[in-house]
Amino acid sequence: MRSSGQTLWFGGDAAIDRSLDAMTDAAVAAAWKDIYRPPAGVALHPAALGRLPTRADVAVTARALTCAVAAGSKDYFVAHVRRMAHNQADRGAAVFAVAAVVAALRRFYAEGADPTVTARALPVLDAGLTEAERWARTGPDADGPDRQSSPSEPPLPGVDALTDALLAGRIASCRCLVQSALDGGHGCLDVATRLIQPALYEVGDRWQQRRITVAEEHGATAVAAALLAELFAVAPRAEPVGRTALIAPVIGNRHVIGPHMVADAFELAGWDAHFLGAGVTEDDLFAEIHHRRPDLLGLSVSLLEQVPMLHRIMRRVRQAFGTASPKIVIGGLATNEMQPLWRWLGADGWGLDAIAAIDLEKA
Repeated sequence: MRSSGQTLWFGGDAAIDRSLDAMTDAAVAAAWKDIYRPPAGVALHPAALGRLPTRADVAVTARALTCAVAAGSKDYFVAHVRRMAHNQADRGAAVFAVAAVVAALRRFYAEGADPTVTARALPVLDAGLTEAERWARTGPDADGPDRQSSPSEPPLPGVDALTDALLAGRIASCRCLVQSALDGGHGCLDVATRLIQPALYEVGDRWQQRRITVAEEHGATAVAAALLAELFAVAPRAEPVGRTALIAPVIGNRHVIGPHMVADAFELAGWDAHFLGAGVTEDDLFAEIHHRRPDLLGLSVSLLEQVPMLHRIMRRVRQAFGTASPKIVIGGLATNEMQPLWRWLGADGWGLDAIAAIDLEKA
C-alpha cells in the first residue's frame, strides 16, 4: 500500500498510469512555455496576457488528462474541456484559449513521451482538441457545461432573492425567505436542498465568473451555514433506525456545507449520523471508521485533483474490512461534473444532494 503522499489512479495499466502521472509536472511546464512563446519576431501585447490561459488552467487540464487515460474514457476529458471553455468565456478569455492548452499538451506527449504512454494519451487529447476547436468556432453550448448542480427536485421560488440576500449579508432577509418556504408547506430538507443549496451554487458561479470577491463568497457561505444550523435544529426527527452513517470531505476539500447537509439529512431520517469536518487526514478518517463501524460511508470531493485520494480511501476501506465494508456513496461538485465517475471508481452509489442520498438508501 502506498503512503498518503503518493497518487493512486483508478483503472487501466498501473505502470502506464504511474508514468503519465510522473510526467504531469514536465508536461505542464512545457505546455505553459509553449503557449506563451509567440512566433519569432512577434511580441505579445501586455493586454493580451490576461486573456491567455494561466498555468493553473494547464495544470488542471493535465490532471484531467491523467484521470481520463486512467479511466479509459475520452468522455471524461471532453467534459473537462467543455467545462473549461465555459469558465474561460465567463472570465473573458480569448476564444482560442482552451484549444491552445490542449494543443500544447498534445505536442508535448507526441514529441517527448514514452510510446506506450503516447498511444494512450493522444486519442484522449485528440477528442478534447476536437471539442475545443468546435467551441472556438461556434461558441459554448447555450445550456452550459455538463454539470448537474441543480437539486434533484426543482428549485423553490426565491433562489435569486436568497442569493442576493446572502451576498449582502442580510441574515434577517434570508431568514424571512426560509420561513416563507416553510410556511408554504415545504419541509426542512426541501428548503435546504431546493432553496439554500441552489443559492450557494449561484454564489459559486458568480465567484467563478469574477463578478464577486472571495470575501463576498466566504461571507455568503457563512450566512448560509448559520441558516442551515438554525433550520436543522428545529427539524423533526424520525424514529431511530439502528444504522450509522459517517460523512466526510476528502482531505483538501474545504467545501463542507454539502456533506454536512447530507449528514443532517441522515440524522433526520433516524440514522446515527456523524460528520467529520474539513482537514481530517486519511489515518484519522480510518480511526473513525474502525471506531464507528458505519453502515454507510459518504465521501465528498469538490475538485478533480481530490479524485485519486478518494479512490485510495475506497480501496483501503475495502482491503481493510472486506465483506464487512460499509456501503460507500460519493458526492460533491467533482462528481456532479462527471456523473459516471462513481461507477469507474467502483462506489456503491452517487448522491447529487442530501435528498438524493437519502432516496438512494431507501431504494
